[in-house]
Amino acid sequence: MDLKYYAEWYVKRKASKKEDWKTKLVRKYLHKDSKILDIWCAWWEFYDKYKDIWIDYYWIDYNKYMVDCCVKEKNLNCLQCDVSKEKLPYDDNTFDFVYCSHVLEHILSNEQIILFQEISRILKPWWTLLLFTPTPYNRYFFDDPTHQRPSTHWSLEHLCKNFWLNVVCSKYSNTRWFSQWMQRYLRLPPLRRFLWEVFLVAQK
Repeated sequence: MDLKYYAEWYVKRKASKKEDWKTKLVRKYLHKDSKILDIWCAWWEFYDKYKDIWIDYYWIDYNKYMVDCCVKEKNLNCLQCDVSKEKLPYDDNTFDFVYCSHVLEHILSNEQIILFQEISRILKPWWTLLLFTPTPYNRYFFDDPTHQRPSTHWSLEHLCKNFWLNVVCSKYSNTRWFSQWMQRYLRLPPLRRFLWEVFLVAQK
């Protein structure tokens, strides 16, 4: 779904400069001279936060307006690609790090499967995928007209195992300090009302 007003709203947003737990998690897996791909870069938040690290950046986004803004505003290496319909426009084993923040919820189940297959293809062996996405317990999930399907930590793990990605961790953001094996029990009422977002770290 290509809503121009929605894209314009995203572009006007400003990336937070705060060093929160997500920023620290990204920095843990980013290394100097790494080649990274940001899938659906939106308003170039990733670049603004991590441009201090000498990294080879690449971006894709399905929305032409956002791609044009990335190129014109920041002179970034950004391509238009709709991951729900197209293969990623890169060779096998190209990237050291793939960042995929709040993308999965915008595509359907069969399209998610294809995307994970593509991520596994372009990711170098032993390197990292970092992903964030909303859960079914997010009460505002369907307020966004472009949202299609939420995820759980287990649904992400199943996608990984299908395409030879080893799960380092898959946890709910608000309960990330709990161990991995406890995540399944956190989904029980009434705790699951706090589980708005899930994140995944996986390596090929």
